[in-house]
Amino acid sequence: MRRARAVRGREVVLVDDVLTTGATLAACHAALVAAGARVRAACTLAATPSPDDPAAARVPRTAVAHVRSGARSG
Repeated sequence: MRRARAVRGREVVLVDDVLTTGATLAACHAALVAAGARVRAACTLAATPSPDDPAAARVPRTAVAHVRSGARSG
């Protein structure tokens, strides 16, 4: 991370537009932790539910909100 000093020792919240596989949030989390930040939470505005998830049938298609709290940096 080029600007590690900007986040070192800070508490941050990750925000992403859509959660599909979680790869973007995982990569950002790893980079921020490596730079010395403490990730407090990760939030997305929408999520693509897995087709084999029984809860997917109950997810409204108009507006999906997905918040993962408790994401910790170690």
